[in-house]
Amino acid sequence: MHGRGRIVCDAQSRPLRMTGIVELMGTEQAASERSQREQAALTQAALDASLFAVVVLEPNGNIIYCNELAANLLGLTPSAVRARSFDAPQWKHSDLDGGPWPETKPPFVRVMTSGEPV
Repeated sequence: MHGRGRIVCDAQSRPLRMTGIVELMGTEQAASERSQREQAALTQAALDASLFAVVVLEPNGNIIYCNELAANLLGLTPSAVRARSFDAPQWKHSDLDGGPWPETKPPFVRVMTSGEPV
């Protein structure tokens, strides 16, 4: 079942009534949604247990996921990482040898153009 509703109030913000709708889903739709939730939970568990640091970006550069290992490597909490975008001024990108990252190819651009991980 899915339900949506709202409370209708009078001029003094006192509740008068509630209006809404309750919709009974078909078993096929419910099974599909349950399967999607289970798949999302499985993916989340796999990423959280990964031996690799994982950070997921939207195409616009916003960080939408960070596992604990990545957050620990960055010295932040996952929520603090998600609060930044890839180009936040606080990030200091460095190459694998520890030297500065070439300005001509920042990590995000490299991933978006080649699909190659950094």
